[in-house]
Amino acid sequence: MTRFGILASLLAAVLVLSFVIASCGGGGGGTGVNPPGGNSGPSQTTNPPGGSQQGPGWTDVQDNGGFVPDPSGVPQYDGRPSPIAPPAGGGQVPGAESVIEDFGSSIVALPQNSAGQGTIVLRNFLPGQKLVAITTNLDRSYLDFTAGGVGQGLPFTLPDSHYNFSADILQKVSSSDKSTGKLEKFDVSADAYNGLDITPGEKLDPGILGMREVEFALKTGFLKDSMDAVRRVSALSKGIKRTFTAVDATIPMPPIVDAGSTDDTGETFQWPWIYQFQDGRLVGIGAHCYVFLSTEINNGYPDGVKFTPERIQRLVQEFDSRIFPTTTSAFGPVRTWNEETVYFSPNRDLRLFPDDFDDDGNLINPIEPVRDDLIEKDQRILITILNGVSPGGGGFYISPADRPQTEPDPNSPYQEAPEINFDAFSTIYLDPANFPDNSDDWSGAYSVIAHEFQHKLHADNVVSSSTWFNEGLSMLAMHVNGYSVDKGNTIGFFVNQLETFMANPEMHAMFNDVSTDQSQGTLYAAWYLFMLYVMEHYGPGTIRQFYTDSGGVIQKLERATGEPAKYIFQKWILANYIDGLDIPERNEGETMEAYIDRVPLGDPRYRYATFDMKGRVGKSSNVLPGVTVHRFPKTEEFYPVRSAARLLKPWCAEYVIFENGTGGDLRITVDADSNYRTFILPINYDQAQTSVSIDNSIFIP
Repeated sequence: MTRFGILASLLAAVLVLSFVIASCGGGGGGTGVNPPGGNSGPSQTTNPPGGSQQGPGWTDVQDNGGFVPDPSGVPQYDGRPSPIAPPAGGGQVPGAESVIEDFGSSIVALPQNSAGQGTIVLRNFLPGQKLVAITTNLDRSYLDFTAGGVGQGLPFTLPDSHYNFSADILQKVSSSDKSTGKLEKFDVSADAYNGLDITPGEKLDPGILGMREVEFALKTGFLKDSMDAVRRVSALSKGIKRTFTAVDATIPMPPIVDAGSTDDTGETFQWPWIYQFQDGRLVGIGAHCYVFLSTEINNGYPDGVKFTPERIQRLVQEFDSRIFPTTTSAFGPVRTWNEETVYFSPNRDLRLFPDDFDDDGNLINPIEPVRDDLIEKDQRILITILNGVSPGGGGFYISPADRPQTEPDPNSPYQEAPEINFDAFSTIYLDPANFPDNSDDWSGAYSVIAHEFQHKLHADNVVSSSTWFNEGLSMLAMHVNGYSVDKGNTIGFFVNQLETFMANPEMHAMFNDVSTDQSQGTLYAAWYLFMLYVMEHYGPGTIRQFYTDSGGVIQKLERATGEPAKYIFQKWILANYIDGLDIPERNEGETMEAYIDRVPLGDPRYRYATFDMKGRVGKSSNVLPGVTVHRFPKTEEFYPVRSAARLLKPWCAEYVIFENGTGGDLRITVDADSNYRTFILPINYDQAQTSVSIDNSIFIP
């Protein structure tokens, strides 16, 4: 049901747009960031060059099944995939920089002078009426910002840039406050919008995006019939063990005589380095994956409660039938099955004594670790469930560049492991703490696999070294595969990330790689929503073009969408608010063109199709709050309102509602710098009269 309401019996009000012309000697204008509570003039931000770097992988949850000792006990999966489950031109305000080509008749871009100052006047602002102002900071110096810019002397944080606004109720508007130009309505046509058909009050199943990408990949010849790629034979058998040198063992080997002790010569004895790492047992075999379970958990065999044969089999089928074909269709192909971190497991029953070492502390009979260099020839993704991957819940994927290089520890009970520097690897690491006890619902785990699998594809195709780009796409991979917040089948802590971002949209920046004043977990939510917006609104194949195009991430984004990044960003911040509004529904049989003409905020560019900013989280009572909106004047205050030095970091947005009118004329003035843009909504725009009035059909809570 839609959250639609109508404010009745309100008189139409007329808005008049005008410029505040700065005097030659007025205001601030110097370089530097305005301190909180400081200068009332325009704030200027510093301009370091942008950049990007690779960050750590996201920690996710996953679940797994168990070893099948008796094939007759459980129907066996034969490795064959099953069907995938369903799941513009315009004008601009004179005097203002081109912000976006058009906004439709419900949104006005506040005209600004070259100093970033602008005023809007609303005549007869009545009690009960509300006006929304959305302000953003488009400082291009921080577009694709690399925190610290390793070796480049760049700052580690985004600047605390600010803007000011004031609002007054006037008795009479001066004659100078007249219209300064016209805005053109949004022309909806097949060429103008190539995204999903979005109907207010209705949300599509997120899986529709994955289905759309698979169909497009098949149509364009990118994805061949998956049955042709099925490998009927595995070179490995269930029950075999391997050692994974990306994850330390959590159960250490016993000390040689005494922990940390030395013999009479003063030598400290160390186990061969291979013993430092964790073993996994092969418990699941699919067309595109192997599943390994830590031998620290019931020796890698099923416990009959958490990791059961049935559940592991369903995991294998989920990867083969949904995650693998959907993710490769939407993003890009697996280009290498390389894996240099998997070794044959050593004898864990071995015990060493001082007599086994020579006078130099070396084993008399050396134990040489043997890498399994044939496992990659089976062309399968290795899905591992190993202790200590991310205590409390999580997972990761690493490529060689991600592997930390540390100084050898002379007090370690293990010899130093060799460095690794090869092509992209093919293993996904999951923590068993994320698997629910005695439950068949492993959807949260599946979402983590989808997330980490995108990282693998990203590395394979050398898409970027950008954290925000890579992590945003991995968050999108979860959604595309049908693991979403509204279904309640995604990783639990993602809901907290979304709620934190929505609570502070003015603090968490897009295109940010990653400043130390930003919570990376919360930024994942912003990156996710942005990438989801792009996929929904720019047609099938758009995201996959990131994989095939060259250049930096902003270039990839702009070439794939055909629009400048700042235009996409502006529409996105508008959608983040408008998607939470209650607006009239589309009538049966009404064309999209007719609907948008009647209800401008029904424009699909400003809403999500498969996500609800104020939607319910699964079947729980928890409802997403939507972006935080600041209200002026506050309950205990009256006009005039003065708000100085409002913090708004680059590539963030702040949402403000003006209300509690008295029937007088409301004048709103924004004082910022030339990087700032303010949008006023929801209003009705009368092109013939070059005026705007409050849109009382839109309920603003």
